[in-house]
Amino acid sequence: MSSRNVEDAKHAARGGIMQLLGAIAQALMPVYHMLAARLFGQVAFGMYSSALAVIDVLARLGLAGGDKAVLRFIAAERAEGQEARAQQAFGTAVRLCLGTGGVLFLLAVIVGYPVGKLLGRPYLYVALPFMAPAIVAAPLMLLLVAATLSRKVTRVNFVMRGFVEPGVLMVVAATMVMVGARRNGLWVGHGLGYVVIALLAIVGTATVFGWQWLRQAMGQPRYPGFYAFALPIAGSEIANGFFQRTDMLLLPMFVPAEQVAAYFAGEFLGRIAANVRYAFDGITGPVLSEILALKDQDRLRYNFRLYSRWVATLSIPLAVTVIALRADFLSLYGPGYRIAGTVVIMHTVGHLLSGMLGLAGQVIVMSGRSRLMLIIQVGGAAMNLGLCLILIPRLGMVGAAVSVLTSMFVVMLTLVVAVARREGVHAFYGGLARPVLAGVGALIAQILVARALDNVAVRIGLSIGAGVVVYLALLFLLGLGPEEKEIVGKLRAKLFR
Repeated sequence: MSSRNVEDAKHAARGGIMQLLGAIAQALMPVYHMLAARLFGQVAFGMYSSALAVIDVLARLGLAGGDKAVLRFIAAERAEGQEARAQQAFGTAVRLCLGTGGVLFLLAVIVGYPVGKLLGRPYLYVALPFMAPAIVAAPLMLLLVAATLSRKVTRVNFVMRGFVEPGVLMVVAATMVMVGARRNGLWVGHGLGYVVIALLAIVGTATVFGWQWLRQAMGQPRYPGFYAFALPIAGSEIANGFFQRTDMLLLPMFVPAEQVAAYFAGEFLGRIAANVRYAFDGITGPVLSEILALKDQDRLRYNFRLYSRWVATLSIPLAVTVIALRADFLSLYGPGYRIAGTVVIMHTVGHLLSGMLGLAGQVIVMSGRSRLMLIIQVGGAAMNLGLCLILIPRLGMVGAAVSVLTSMFVVMLTLVVAVARREGVHAFYGGLARPVLAGVGALIAQILVARALDNVAVRIGLSIGAGVVVYLALLFLLGLGPEEKEIVGKLRAKLFR
C-alpha cells in the first residue's frame, strides 16, 4: 500500500469504529418506536407512521441537497486551504435549508387539513400539523451533522444520531403520557422533540467549528456553483424520498391502520442493516471528494474496495440477526406486529444490498455528477410507484415489500454499472466474499439456537451471542485483509502489553 492509502485506511478505521458504535447506538430508534407503539396503541402508531412517511419526504426536500454539498465543498475547499470559501458553502447550505424547510412547514400545516378531510385520511389532518416542525428541524440537524463530518469529525454524528435523537424522542413521548396527553401526545412529541434535537445539533456543531466561525459563515455571500450542484441532488433526494416512502404513502389507502403499523415496524427493522452504510457516508464523502478532485485512480480503487468490504463486514451480522430473530423483535412492538415477518426479510435483504453496493452512489455524487444521480433516482422512484400501484391492492403489505426490493435492486445495479463504466471501479472482488460466507454461517447458528430455546429474552441473548462468535470465527478462518490484521494486531498489543 502507498503511504496515502495507509493514511486513508487509518482514517477509515478510526472513523469506522466510531461509526460502528453509532450504528449500534441507533438501535435506540427502534426502541423508541417500540415504546411509542406500546404507550399509544397500534392504531395511533399506525396513524403516526403514516404521517411520518409524509414528513420524511418533505424533510428530504427541505434538506435541498445541502448535506451532500457541504460534504463535497467544505472538504474540497479545506484541502486547498480556502477556509473562507468553506464558510461560504456552509452558510449557503444553512440558509437554503431553513428557507425551503420553512415554506414546506407552512404548506404542511395549511394544506394538510383540507386535503386530509377531502381524502378521508385522519393522519393528514390530525397528526401531520403537529409533527410539521420536524420538516424544518430534522433537515437542519442532518445538515449540521454532515458539516462536522466534512471536517472528518465523527463524534457529533455518533452522539446526535446514536443517542440524542432517539433519546429526546423517548423522553418527550414518555412525558406526554405522564401529563395525560395520550390522544395527541405521540405527534405533538415528535414535533417538539425535533426542535430540541436541532438546537442541540447547533451546540454540537459549534464544538467543532467554533461559534465565531459559524457566525462568520452565516454572513458570507452565496457560494458560487452551490445551487447548480445542490438542486439536482435535492431532486434526486426527493426522488429517493418517494422511492423510500412510496410504500408507506400508498399502503394506508388500501389496508387498515393496524397493518400499516405492523408494516412500518417491519420496514424499520429491515433498515437496521443499512445503518452502517449511512454512517460510513460521513467518512467516505470527504475522502472520495478529495480523491476525485486529485484524479488518483489507484487511490480511488483502493478506498472504494476497502470501504465496501468494511461496510459489508459490519452490516451482514446485523442483517442476519434481524432475519433470524424477526418474530421476537416484532413481538416487542406488540402481539399484532408479528404479521410483518415476511416484510422484515425482504426489507433486510434490500437494505443489505443497498448498504454493500450503495457507495457507488457516493462516487457519483462526489464526482459532481448530480444530474446523473437525479436521473437514476427518478427512474427508481417511478418503477417503485408503478409496482406499488399494481401489487399493494392485490398483496397488501407483502406487495409493498416486493415492490421496494425489486426497485432497490434495479437502482443498485444501475449505480454499480455507472460507476464501473465512468470511474473504472467496482466492489466485486474476493475480499467481499469472506463476510458473506461468514454471515451465512452466523445465520444458521442463530436459527438453530433460537429454535432450541423457549424463553424470549434468553433466546435473543444467546442467539446474538452465538451469531457473533460464529461470524468472527469464520472471518478469521477465511482470512483477514491486511488492514484488519493491522487493527487486530494493535488491539492485541493494547490488551496484552
